[in-house]
Amino acid sequence: MSKNKQFLGIDVSKDVLDVYDYQGNWYQFKNDASGFKELLLITSDLTHCIMEAQGIIMYD
Repeated sequence: MSKNKQFLGIDVSKDVLDVYDYQGNWYQFKNDASGFKELLLITSDLTHCIMEAQGIIMYD
């Protein structure tokens, strides 16, 4: 039995998650609990998520 892994690239920002799948489709979800629930609807047990956040880290 062949299991095909699926990959999602997720760019994380303060307000939204920009998600691209392995076929080049783009999705956008709110960066909150409701957005994460919607994101889970396009995933399966074979989905691997690669997340990247950009920003400035400020230290006191």
